Amino acid sequence: MAKKDPDSLRRAVVRQMYEARPARERTEAGMFLFYRWLANRYPELLPEGNGDRFDHLKEDLKGLYTVPKSGRFFPRWSKLCN
Repeated sequence: MAKKDPDSLRRAVVRQMYEARPARERTEAGMFLFYRWLANRYPELLPEGNGDRFDHLKEDLKGLYTVPKSGRFFPRWSKLCN
């Protein structure tokens, strides 16, 4: 049996945890709450590397969350975390 890349396994676990959330919480704002929850409980599941961890998480969860179409302004959530 072939071994999987640790980062792809991490990404699969994070996506599975995010998909387990109610559909109404799978929004851009809900993703920020998920990020905070993940940082507090499972920081090892957050993406490693250079740059903003929240932006990396957004890439990991791409296609699983909705972005409002009303043109509302949402601040950069990652700036609120630091």
